[in-house]
Amino acid sequence: MQTIIFALILSLAGLSSMQALAGNTSDYKFTASKLTGKSTPRYPSNELHRGKEGWVILSYVVDKNGKVIDPIVEDSSGQKSFEKSAIKAAKKLKYQAATLNGQPVQQCINKVKMSFSIHGGSRGASRRFARTFNKVAKHLNKGEIAQAEQLMTKLDSTGKWNLYEDAWYWYLKSKIAAVLKQDEQHYQALIKAIAYEGNHIPNKLYIDALKGLYLEQVKRQYYGDAFTTISTLTPFADKDSNIGKLIKHSQQLKAAIDENQAYPVNGSIAHGQAWTHKLYRREFSFDIDSGKLQSFEIRCDRKRRRFDIGETQTWKVPARWGECTIYVHGEDNTEFKLYEHSPQAVAGGN
Repeated sequence: MQTIIFALILSLAGLSSMQALAGNTSDYKFTASKLTGKSTPRYPSNELHRGKEGWVILSYVVDKNGKVIDPIVEDSSGQKSFEKSAIKAAKKLKYQAATLNGQPVQQCINKVKMSFSIHGGSRGASRRFARTFNKVAKHLNKGEIAQAEQLMTKLDSTGKWNLYEDAWYWYLKSKIAAVLKQDEQHYQALIKAIAYEGNHIPNKLYIDALKGLYLEQVKRQYYGDAFTTISTLTPFADKDSNIGKLIKHSQQLKAAIDENQAYPVNGSIAHGQAWTHKLYRREFSFDIDSGKLQSFEIRCDRKRRRFDIGETQTWKVPARWGECTIYVHGEDNTEFKLYEHSPQAVAGGN
């Protein structure tokens, strides 16, 4: 019997564009790009034989002809073969191009999530995974962290995970990292735990992960991401009284940010990959601590640009470009700070 492979595509393209431009309808009439032709990723044979499932989140540009260009892996379950397959599939997606005042334009912030799952495979945890997972949780509840870490290493080496197990694994990983005060591991594990949008872990745990993620984002001054996380949490406010407190905190935070001067966001380059950051303010500069930065690309709702990075330059983003994400390139092990300056939007520009 032939194995049937499913690759679920969840298109997020165009959402932020419509929201960002809603206040400018008197000057601009923007219509988001529309997906007209889907593309199913090829399931990597090595992962299929291992029974491994996973996911990839991509960002890309839709050009004036409705063609996908310059896809970037934003995050994934960690398998390079899934990432390569997803990129190839994304390039085959077809769109009706976005328009501005009736003229075709690039739409520069588009995201798609591709999930790789095996039809007929297990939709729950295997006995081996469940047994090990429960032992880890038991040790964690008793404060036996060393034993919990040892068993997590055992889970790492099992080599056969479905999407359900992957979601639970990262949630548990986030709890261990929190106890050990491993801030970066905690942050990264939370991102992967919520990537399934609550589909494989109970709402209670999904909400718990989102709350933890918001606090980690605020700690890092990733304010653009933090306010997005609050928007995701808001519909659950009636299920958890602490969400209301976080919403109030975010409102107070936003007011404080708008009154303050420049603030730094720590960045680093590793493994040849771009450092990614969602801008909250519209003016920014770089301060290099060690290593070398080379260039960055800024992708906004309706515009994108690439720049070389100079020593004393400050960049200003026109308000009409919409919300923006920046992708910074440099030598491995480069450490730097990105300063977000005045909260005032800059008028004009191309």
